[in-house]
Amino acid sequence: MRKALSTPHSEATLPFSSAVWAGDLLFVSGQASVDESGAYVEDTFEGEFLRSISKLQEILSWAGLSMDDVVQVTAYLADESDRAEYNALYRGSFGVPYPARTSIVCGIANLKFELDAVAYRSKSPESRIEQGEEEHG
Repeated sequence: MRKALSTPHSEATLPFSSAVWAGDLLFVSGQASVDESGAYVEDTFEGEFLRSISKLQEILSWAGLSMDDVVQVTAYLADESDRAEYNALYRGSFGVPYPARTSIVCGIANLKFELDAVAYRSKSPESRIEQGEEEHG
């Protein structure tokens, strides 16, 4: 069964949900450097990356999750020359073990960066330990 997650900034004018629950998995739609109205906010690569991550964190928080719950990321970069900076910023945004990841260089309108993600809601802290995850203190 699917259930859309509503957030204060859920996009009501376009035909998609900000995130959708499917069982214990939360599928988060693409997050990019846009403001609450959906208008593109031009910035450096780092600025666009950080704005996208902040939007992802906001959605995860509304779902009762955190960046530690992200299990898969698909990232879209407009320019291959940003890959080294992307990897450095990614390392600073996600903990070990890193989520599974696919990175695609492609044209994405005026954007320099966009990402979508899948997060997993474990049933209890004990189940995380049973799955081999380290405790974070």
